[in-house]
Amino acid sequence: MSMVTLPGLQEMIDGISRERNLPKHAVQAALREALLKGYERYRRTHRPDSLTFDEEYFSNFEVELDIEDEGFRVLATKTIVEAVSDPDHQIALQEVQEVATEAQLGDTVVLDVTPIRETLDEWQPSKQNRCWHKSCVTSNAS
Repeated sequence: MSMVTLPGLQEMIDGISRERNLPKHAVQAALREALLKGYERYRRTHRPDSLTFDEEYFSNFEVELDIEDEGFRVLATKTIVEAVSDPDHQIALQEVQEVATEAQLGDTVVLDVTPIRETLDEWQPSKQNRCWHKSCVTSNAS
C-alpha cells in the first residue's frame, strides 16, 4: 500500500491535544478531515478531464491515519460493476475477481488510491493501486 509519511505525527497529535485540551481521537478526526479536503482539492485541480465534482462526489473516500508508521493513506470504497462508467466510484468485476474470486456484482471493495508524493510541493497521481485494503470485499447479500 502507498503511504504519505508525516514525520512526528504522534507528537503533533499529542501536542495539539494538550494545547487545546482536546481528546486525541478528536484531533485525529480533524486531521483526517483536513487531509481528505486536501485530497479533494488536489483532485479538483489536477483532474485531466474537466469533470466537475458535486458536493457528494468524494463521499466514498476516506483517510486512514497510521500513527505507528507516521503517515496516511487515501482509501476509496468502490462498487463492483460489469462495465465501469465512473472509475472513482466503480471497479470492474473481472478486475476484482483476479484477487478475490468470491466477489460479485454489487459488492464493494476498499482500494488504496493514495497519490504518490515526489516532493513537498508536488503530487503525482498514482496508477489506481490495486492494493486491496485489508482484503476488504463486502457483500451486499443479506
